[in-house]
Amino acid sequence: MAGILQRRAGVIANLDWAVAWLPVGFLGLLIGQGLWWAAMRVVDGLGQIADHQIYGSERPAVWSSAWLQPAFVLWMSLHVLLLWEVCEQALGLRLWLTVFVMQAGALAVVDAKTGLLPNELTLALLVSGFVAQASFGPSPGPWPPLDHLWATVLGWTAPAALSTLHRWVRGFEAIGQGDMKLLAGFGMWLGVDALVSIWLIASAVLLVYTAIMLCLRKASERFVAFGPFLVMGANAVMVWNHV
Repeated sequence: MAGILQRRAGVIANLDWAVAWLPVGFLGLLIGQGLWWAAMRVVDGLGQIADHQIYGSERPAVWSSAWLQPAFVLWMSLHVLLLWEVCEQALGLRLWLTVFVMQAGALAVVDAKTGLLPNELTLALLVSGFVAQASFGPSPGPWPPLDHLWATVLGWTAPAALSTLHRWVRGFEAIGQGDMKLLAGFGMWLGVDALVSIWLIASAVLLVYTAIMLCLRKASERFVAFGPFLVMGANAVMVWNHV
């Protein structure tokens, strides 16, 4: 009898846990859907500019909205749940981390749909990271920690140097200017140690994605936007560090 009562108590506890998470998960879905709508307005605005002034005859491989939209909305909901039901950081830091996830998500969608990372969005990521680290970093003050300032510099210069070398050897750049700015923003948010992890995770996921496309015979000779994979790596590091 005691065992039955104990099992029932466990079931009730699990139900309470699920009910407590439902409102936060639903809020995450709403945030994800609203952010998708906002990102697609940016995509619409960039479309004609990209067609006539940037790509010419070479366009990026565009990700299909049929699966990208639900995946993105669920991804946002999961991060909201992690930050507001699992993360034990201070309220202010959780708010800033939510801003980080939203900004990174918007950049991923825009890059996946256009192959572009607008300066306005990457600059906003950098500025918000500066403010967040100055306010809630290890030593709150008027400036972010030195580690994060150096990470911003390295996030830009290291891939720029590699891309220049690749262009000298192969005749074309290996990474776009927008990806460099995105890495600089992630460096400001997450620090020097995170940059290597972000790059390795992004490269590994890109390899898996390419292998799947080859198996499905959907691989394209057009370039694939690297920004979404960098965002995946950055979010993985953020969750590991703060949740």
